[in-house]
Amino acid sequence: MFAAVKLAKLAGIFSLVLLLPPPAAQGQEEEKPVPYHLHGYGELHFNHPQTGAMSQAAGDEIDIHRWVIGLAYDFSDRIRMDMELDFEHAATELEFEYGFLEFDLKPGLSARVGSVLMPVGPLNEFHEPPTFYSVERPYVQNSMIPTTWQENGVGVVGRAFQNKLAFRAYATAGLDASKFTALDGLRKGRSKSARSKIEDWAGVGRIEFSPVKYFTISSSGYAGGADQSNPALGYVLVKIWEGDVKFRYQGFELSGIFLRTEINGAERVSAVDTQTVGSAMQGGYAEAAYHLKELWKEKSKTDIVIFGRYERFNTNHEVPAGLTANRKALRRIFTTGLAYFPLSSVALKLDGEFWKDGINDKVERLNVGAAFMF
Repeated sequence: MFAAVKLAKLAGIFSLVLLLPPPAAQGQEEEKPVPYHLHGYGELHFNHPQTGAMSQAAGDEIDIHRWVIGLAYDFSDRIRMDMELDFEHAATELEFEYGFLEFDLKPGLSARVGSVLMPVGPLNEFHEPPTFYSVERPYVQNSMIPTTWQENGVGVVGRAFQNKLAFRAYATAGLDASKFTALDGLRKGRSKSARSKIEDWAGVGRIEFSPVKYFTISSSGYAGGADQSNPALGYVLVKIWEGDVKFRYQGFELSGIFLRTEINGAERVSAVDTQTVGSAMQGGYAEAAYHLKELWKEKSKTDIVIFGRYERFNTNHEVPAGLTANRKALRRIFTTGLAYFPLSSVALKLDGEFWKDGINDKVERLNVGAAFMF
């Protein structure tokens, strides 16, 4: 009996030892950094019925608009991978948001290769829903800049001057002009990194300068072929220039963006697409916001932001000679509302949209949203 009890105790100790991590070697750290990191975001939208001649929806709608899961993995101190999968509309649509390898070349400078987010405008790369105050993304950065816009390519990212200057520059696959439209502009010409046509290349870059912590001025540029060797299109060149500013001091926040796109060869694109595709698209917005937490006596992670934004853009700002501009391509949108942040990474939103196009058709819509990021 004594031997059996002793054997059982030894078996228990042996099992416990198997479950314990091995002791750290002398001079080594007991814990190593975790090489992988989960991240992601999501948003739920409720839209009260649109009204007016521009309306395309009938009845109220509630939608799990996006649910995104991302994974980053550190192969070493200098080489890493990052990617995201986007499950849109309750996973009825799957999109590869981005995925790239990154190699540190020296402090403050890294190279990337893979599917990269195009550094055009302030939102396309950093579009997590708690980073903007409206339920829907600003329409200038959704229609004029086809957010989310990703392409396969290679390039560099970096920072300088004590992180006051940030930059990204890539060579990527070009757009496909045969899919441009009068109202959606470039949006349908994206490859979304799936079997990207690369008969035409493009170059894209962005620079951001923050001389002081409460002010940032930035600019983006893009130029690339878009005919993809389609003989019906001839030669098509797309050029984009964008500038944006952001100012925040105490509770006050002001931001704005201006964007112009030019399409050389728009007359041939219009003939192929059987609609008037603009030879120039132009627009922008201005937004003002106030953070109510600045009024509270005690500092808190909770915040309520009141905001208003006016957008004006026209995807038929200029059209090829002999063609008639689509007046519906001119859109003016005023959005106002509030966003409640119990934490900086979680937001509850409420806003109203007031649309008017070039023929004075109107839309009024109420939106409610919930969003998170991690």
